[in-house]
Amino acid sequence: APTDEAFLKLPAGLVTCLVRTNKKNNILADILKYHVVKGKILSTDLSDGLAVETLNGDSVVVDLSDGVKIDDSNVSTTDVVTSNGVIHVIDSVLLPSDIDIDAFFNTCKDIPEVAVDNGSFETLVAALAAADLVDALSEPAGPFT
Repeated sequence: APTDEAFLKLPAGLVTCLVRTNKKNNILADILKYHVVKGKILSTDLSDGLAVETLNGDSVVVDLSDGVKIDDSNVSTTDVVTSNGVIHVIDSVLLPSDIDIDAFFNTCKDIPEVAVDNGSFETLVAALAAADLVDALSEPAGPFT
C-alpha cells in the first residue's frame, strides 16, 4: 500500500483529477486495483522475479536484488497483518503500464487550465479573467472548441 508521501510524488493535481473523473473512466479504480492481489502473501512467500496478478488483471513483479521492490516501488515495511489480509508498505504509487498517465492528465484539464499551463496564452488568460469568463469556460461547462 502506498503511503501519503507516495501519493505526494505524483504530479500535482493528478489525484484530484483521478477522483473527479473516476465515474466516467475508472482509471482511479484501475490504479487502486493494481495494488491488490488475491490471497495472503507474506514476505517469506516472495521470490526474485515472481510475477503476481493484481485485481486489475495486470501483474506486478517482485525484485529482491537490492532489498524488496514491487515493480519500481521500494517496500519499506512488510507483513502488516490485518483481519482480512496483509499490507506491504511501498514508497510510490504503482502505475499500470497500460495507462498513459500524461495523456490522461491532459484530458483532465479544461480550457482555462490548459491555457495557463501552456504559458503561451497569458494574454488570453488575462482577457478571460477580465471578461469574467473563466468559470463559463471551466468544467463542467462545455464542450467547447
